[in-house]
Amino acid sequence: MIGFRTNLDAISDSIRNVSDTYNSILDFTDLYSAEQQRSILLYKHISSVSTRSKNALDSIGLTVLETGRLFIDEHLLYQALTEDMPDTLLTLNQFKTSLIKVCD
Repeated sequence: MIGFRTNLDAISDSIRNVSDTYNSILDFTDLYSAEQQRSILLYKHISSVSTRSKNALDSIGLTVLETGRLFIDEHLLYQALTEDMPDTLLTLNQFKTSLIKVCD
């Protein structure tokens, strides 16, 4: 059987995957920070991106916790996507670009 999903569902799933991957990277670097100095630096650099982007991310339903991890407020995310998808996607793209710069 072929299933169809709305664009909104597909975008929400992609955002969830990005958030889960981001949090997994933070967990991984935190786990190895005691053993490798580079892991500490990577953790600090990556979590600083979410901290700097906190207000923008909060406004679209991605809450930045004190640990730097992301938490998705499904209601706010859905609202942001339905009310202003272009601006929401721009915010996510800027966050992604900042992460790429830090990891290079």
